[in-house]
Amino acid sequence: MDLFIQVNDSNVPQNDPCLKENLKQAFPSLDWESSVPSGWMKFERIDSPAFSAYQKYDSPQVTYEVIDGVVKDVWHIVNMTDDEKKTKQDRIKADWAALDPAGPASWTFDEATCSYQPPVAYPSDGKNYEWDESSTSWQEIT
Repeated sequence: MDLFIQVNDSNVPQNDPCLKENLKQAFPSLDWESSVPSGWMKFERIDSPAFSAYQKYDSPQVTYEVIDGVVKDVWHIVNMTDDEKKTKQDRIKADWAALDPAGPASWTFDEATCSYQPPVAYPSDGKNYEWDESSTSWQEIT
């Protein structure tokens, strides 16, 4: 998928990226095949990076910047403050306590991942399992 973005005289991105096919229809007099028309630059979409448990988007979430002659997405992610971490942990713990039926009693809260973890890791053999609290083990679903 070929994307382009309009830029001003200083090559600062303007508006949002457009598909080349749409631009060819909107601006049929411009040569989109052999060169990039004046006032436009190639655009490369960059997927949002994975978050750790205690990161969030900053504002704005994403901006467009010229990097090595191509305009790209630049994602703005920041670490949560200590207060934000505690609020998130408290919310996860409250959600766990409110489960009906209750979450397994043998699972413990893992602060590093901000999630509840079983005492035995989920098997990695490609089969489907469900947690059996009475035996504190994973039982294969057949």
